Amino acid sequence: MPEFEQRKKIDARMKQLVQDADYWLPLWKDLSRWGNPLRGHFVGSDPKDARRIDHKRILNNQFLRALRTSAAGLHSGLTSPSRPWFRLTVNDPELSRFSPVRLWLDDVEQRIYTVFNRSNIYKVLPMMYNELLLFGTAAAPIDENFDSVINAKALTCGQYYLDVDEDGVVNTFGRRLDMTTAQLVSAFGYDDCPQDVQRAWKEDKLSRSFVVNHLIEPNDDRIEGQKDFRNKAFRSVYWIEGRDKNKVLRLGGYDEFPIIAPRWEITKTSDVYGTSPSMLAMGDQKTLQEMERRGLMGLAKMVDPPVNISASAPSVNTMPGGINPFDPMVQGSDAGARATYQVNLPLDQLSQYIQRTETRINEALFVDLFRMILDSNNVQPITAREVVERHEEKMMNLGPVLESMNQELHAPLINRTFNIMMRGGLIPEPPPDIAQQALKVDFISILAQAQQMVASTTIQQSLGFIGNVAALFPEVVDVVDIDKTAREYMQANGMPEACMRSEEDVAGIRQQRQQAQQQQQMAQDMGNMVQGAKVLSDAKLDGNNALTALTGLGGSDLGAGI
Repeated sequence: MPEFEQRKKIDARMKQLVQDADYWLPLWKDLSRWGNPLRGHFVGSDPKDARRIDHKRILNNQFLRALRTSAAGLHSGLTSPSRPWFRLTVNDPELSRFSPVRLWLDDVEQRIYTVFNRSNIYKVLPMMYNELLLFGTAAAPIDENFDSVINAKALTCGQYYLDVDEDGVVNTFGRRLDMTTAQLVSAFGYDDCPQDVQRAWKEDKLSRSFVVNHLIEPNDDRIEGQKDFRNKAFRSVYWIEGRDKNKVLRLGGYDEFPIIAPRWEITKTSDVYGTSPSMLAMGDQKTLQEMERRGLMGLAKMVDPPVNISASAPSVNTMPGGINPFDPMVQGSDAGARATYQVNLPLDQLSQYIQRTETRINEALFVDLFRMILDSNNVQPITAREVVERHEEKMMNLGPVLESMNQELHAPLINRTFNIMMRGGLIPEPPPDIAQQALKVDFISILAQAQQMVASTTIQQSLGFIGNVAALFPEVVDVVDIDKTAREYMQANGMPEACMRSEEDVAGIRQQRQQAQQQQQMAQDMGNMVQGAKVLSDAKLDGNNALTALTGLGGSDLGAGI
């Protein structure tokens, strides 16, 4: 087993991560219990035990269906495999339009899309969106893979622990794994396992379980310039809890943080875990289940009410078609059974209240917006403009969330994939013009474009106002810098930079147009002059035409002078 002198330090670090997460544990368990019992794995629960999945308290599945719709809508609206959702560029717009640079960027884009399609990332992303909608936080390790380049692992709440740096960026990841003897020997090798694991292996106790800790954190012991795994930017340590105090199962490292850990929304920069829309809807979810339970109870009492029977009467058969004998000679023997009290359940009012509660759940989870995106896949692809026109208010509320998704999920995923491909020789050499420049990722999914288009609505309304006022006060048009306005509007609507001319090109085109207009005007003026001269020459004034009279160049005068 590898020696690790800081084993005590990482033990304390893992303990602190677990303690910090314990504050959230009651809320997470409540979300799992009432929201989706299939999600969330907490201490004391066995993921292989199906009995822990309790659907008895969930009588109305509207919340589950809303989660499913919103998760699928996020996937289709942000990272759809069927359409481009990101574009690579550089900070210099002119350079990004330079042909060799643009060709290289397009080539790298297609290579990344190919890796995503070959890997399991499009299976893991919907799971992460489900986690975000329910718990507010998701996490997935992105590992290198020989066959598919990258491989993602889906985790659920309670399986991992996080921490952030001073800027609020997630940079620490810990998890506890239940691994059997067979799994330990297969993953780490017999020689690197502690003695009790080796003993269990020899005794054929292959199903014996051990708690394995895994911690990924910034490597504060690295030596700059060293290329070995001990000096990478992040270190990765596996060890069995409570065994071999100075040894670990595996010690490794990463050049960049390998965990994608987005949060739906945070309250302050130092927050580690995020909040979710399900937390907002949880009160309605509990109310909905209570209404369903009481409604079913009322219906049961209406159909099969409690009954009163005479103390002298024999037992009463209340089953359909039941036969209850009686003796006509005995008074009261035919009294039968009567309802203890009358149940008059207001079904219409109950149904309306349930429907209103379901609507509030849908609104909290943005179901209408995401359902529109999903329905468009079956009819005609929806445009970002249609999304904005129908759900502008929802898009404004989703704005911070979508920005968080781009910064904490999509951009780190692309960056991690690009770096793995670069180290594997799967990225061609960049043109010298951008060899020292950082790449920039622009997101062009439906929701990303719709979010940008919200800004274009203001521009459109302002130009409409200026156009109306200009009818009375034409000078108001001078207020608008139409060139900058046009560029802002096109960028907000997702217009590719390659399709827009540079300011220099626009100035050159306008100069050429102005010169052409000047030449045309000069030609027109010259034509008018020639035509005027012809008219004057045709006019007769006492034997001379008007032209010679005006210029004094008539033939008779010249002759007289001689």
